[in-house]
Order: sequence, then C-alpha cells, then structure tokens
Amino acid sequence: MQRFTLWSATCLLAASFLSSAAFAQNTVTTVPDSVTGTWILKYEGGSVPFAAGTTVTLIIDGTTDTLCVNGKALGNPFRKSGSLSALTFWSDTASGFDYSWSGDAGSAEFVVWDSATAKDKGYFYGARSSAATTGCTGASTTLTPPVLTLDAQSQALMNLAMELYPSLFGSDGTEVRTTQGYLYRYFPKSGIYVGFKDGYVFLLGGVFGTIILNKGPASSVRKVLDDEKSSRISIK
Repeated sequence: MQRFTLWSATCLLAASFLSSAAFAQNTVTTVPDSVTGTWILKYEGGSVPFAAGTTVTLIIDGTTDTLCVNGKALGNPFRKSGSLSALTFWSDTASGFDYSWSGDAGSAEFVVWDSATAKDKGYFYGARSSAATTGCTGASTTLTPPVLTLDAQSQALMNLAMELYPSLFGSDGTEVRTTQGYLYRYFPKSGIYVGFKDGYVFLLGGVFGTIILNKGPASSVRKVLDDEKSSRISIK
C-alpha cells in the first residue's frame, strides 16, 4: 500500500530520506498519561519486522514511559532533531528497529524505522482499543480493533460516489480508517483517498494529485452527486 494518510503522509515520506546522522541527536522525553492504553492494529506498508497484515498489540504506559510491542517492553523514549522532532521514539536495539508514535488517544500512528539507515519500514495506525494497560504480555485474545463507521450523511455520499464513479471508488475500497481526526477510505486501484472531517469532504491521490483537496461541505458534495445521478436518469 502507498505510504499516504490524510494528514501525516508528506512529513513522513520526507523524513524517510533523512540521513542516519540527523537521527543521532536525541533528546530524552516522556509520554503523557492521557495516551496510556492499548492499540491492536495491523502492520502495513512493509514486510519487516512483521509480515504485512500482521495484527500487533501496542501498549503505551504513561506512568513508566514504555511502549510494549507484542510483549516486548521498550523504555527510555526520546525525540530526534529536525523534521521528526514532533515524534516520540523508542529503540529496540536487539532487533535494530526504532518505533515512533504520534497522535492522541483517539487516533495514533506508529511507524517502524530501520535504526541504521533511518528509513521507515512500515506502520500501524488507528484508534485506541482500550485505555487499559493489561501488562506487556503479547497480543491480546480478548480485545479487537474498534470498527469505525461514517455518519449517515457521509455514508450515503460515499455510496452514491461509488455508484456513479466505480472506476474511481470501486469495491476494492478499504474499511473506514482514521488519522488526525479524519475518517477515510482508501481505494487501491485508483490510488484515491476519500476523507471526512468536521462535515467536509477531502480527496487525495490518483487523479486528484498529492495535495489534499477540500471539496467543501458534505451536503454540497451530496447535492452535486444527486444532480449528476438525476441528469443520467433523464438522458436515459
């Protein structure tokens, strides 16, 4: 899958080209208690250190400032200089990978980096599954990733767009995902992302280019689609 999300894609893609020298300047940091909890997410965008599609349990404990990755506790969080200064990192020196976190309790993105080359290898993203920290004991057998849904207006708009423009918004679309307050779906065949936030519709990728486009209020976009459907019916 392409390394794009609705908000953080540009900075992360740019950051993947930074030299390892730039990553050497680290500053000790802490984790806010407000983000303590468990995320159960699928690994995407790469094949190491996990196979693509692997479900991994990630636990952030704000009281100990640790990140637990499938039962392995990583301590001593730090920040790196330059473009990545907003991210919180933990290093797994045994495996040679760093893990970064950004976001909040509602939506977070975890990226895996090669410690030696400073290249991003893959990522997890999504909403927190639980506020609990059940211990660093590996993948949970009781919690499941939360199912995200669009509101009725956004879902109706999405259905209409898929009906009218199947080459752009086909049946290959992913489930609803979230990042930085957006709810969105990705359509791999066309490379398009459709996002919803605060009642507005956003498009990114494919024929719409690499800059996020604000298409206006969902109600206005829905009217345009309704008019298009009506015009097609009248022609018939």
